[in-house]
Amino acid sequence: MGGKLYFVWSGWEGDVDVSQQLYIAPMSNPWTISGPRVQISAPTLPWEVAAGPPTINEGPEAVVRGDRVFLIYSAAGSWSDHYCLGLLSAPIDGDLLKPSTWRKEPEPVFQSGGGVLAPGHASFTTSPDGKEDWIIFHAARFPGSGWTRSVRAQPFHWGDDGRPVFGTPVPPARPIAVPSGEPRRLRIEAEAAGASHSFKAAVDRAGEYVVSIRYMTDSSKDRDKPSPRHRLLVDGREEAVIDYPTSGAKTWSNAFARVPLKAGSNRIELAPGGDAPGVAVESLDVILEP
Repeated sequence: MGGKLYFVWSGWEGDVDVSQQLYIAPMSNPWTISGPRVQISAPTLPWEVAAGPPTINEGPEAVVRGDRVFLIYSAAGSWSDHYCLGLLSAPIDGDLLKPSTWRKEPEPVFQSGGGVLAPGHASFTTSPDGKEDWIIFHAARFPGSGWTRSVRAQPFHWGDDGRPVFGTPVPPARPIAVPSGEPRRLRIEAEAAGASHSFKAAVDRAGEYVVSIRYMTDSSKDRDKPSPRHRLLVDGREEAVIDYPTSGAKTWSNAFARVPLKAGSNRIELAPGGDAPGVAVESLDVILEP
């Protein structure tokens, strides 16, 4: 920013974990801090301290756009149902080592909603063609799940005032369009595979392909037991083992594997591989382009 380097992180004021705060320090190169740390945020607002003690500001992620720098951070504890995202902003040409340069939004900028609980610890990317902005975050799989969480993604946009607008989490059962410029997918519905979970996938050329399985687990299962699993067979050869972490009550999730496919027709089968009962499979996708 302005040719200067900074390191931003979450840390303790002393050597006891009572409160995690956000700090910034100058850097002389990408691996050397060259000055004292400066605190730019502490958990003080009601939604930041809801899960404490300890109270938490953590996971700062910088996004620079136009003439401003934004720090999106997580507040409250990731073990709680209160986890959410806050926002700091500063002019890019301001003194970023001065706490008063930073403005903290008084309310969360991304929080529980739409059937998604405790979203937080985000990172940011664009669609493959650069036309869309996406937020990647994790959220609780079910109320009180603690660190049993799932990774989620959805697009966001920018407001007229130049700030990021994340909206509310997309409900788990609502399909969203794949990112703009994403490779084509071959989708095979479970109904076509039958009770044996035998999917027929035709590809134009031989190679290694990513497959995505959309599934839902039985939320009544003992959560302390190992995850159910399938053995993934391609034309009768075992190529991968698919584990199905708890998806949460009435919530779909996805599992992935890389498998070799030959040109032409392939039979992809999900065979019992342990405690497979309790898993509902909706569809299988084959990513057709690298």
